[in-house]
Amino acid sequence: GRLPGLVITNAMDAKKIITTGLVAPGFRIIGMSARLSKQEIIVPQRIIYSAPDNTVFQYTDGKDVVIACFNFAFAQGWELCQELEKLELKSSLFSINIATPIDWDYILKQVAKTHRLIIIDDSKSANLSCTSLAFAASQIKTIKKVIVVSRDIQDNWLHPISDQMELDHKKIIQELKRH
Repeated sequence: GRLPGLVITNAMDAKKIITTGLVAPGFRIIGMSARLSKQEIIVPQRIIYSAPDNTVFQYTDGKDVVIACFNFAFAQGWELCQELEKLELKSSLFSINIATPIDWDYILKQVAKTHRLIIIDDSKSANLSCTSLAFAASQIKTIKKVIVVSRDIQDNWLHPISDQMELDHKKIIQELKRH
């Protein structure tokens, strides 16, 4: 229905979305994860960039790789960002807080600087909006690597699927270092 729907993934975006989204005119959906309510809430130090409509937030700024987290995958991106930091790789960490298509320009400018993009999407849908970003990034002439990590939705998708999406940090880092 292309209704505006935002997700809350950490303390900083929660504050921004709630203080501006709840008082704005019109209808919107603000989603929270039952899985995340059982975990310690992540409190980033600051928001570097916030799209005017709260659809994109940037939390770190790095020269080596862009990490774009979709749906409720911010915790996995946060962990990966910390693992990369241990290897002295600086990442720009983004949370994409909406499922409908958005303007990728700000993120693509960052990808053009790092030449590398890691997308993490824990959505349980076969139709992922992250594929739009992956395609747009692949059109950058200087792009060296686009890594997309998403759930493997197989033929048994009608059966319960674990809410927790685990990342293989070592595998992602090896793939990243190949280029």
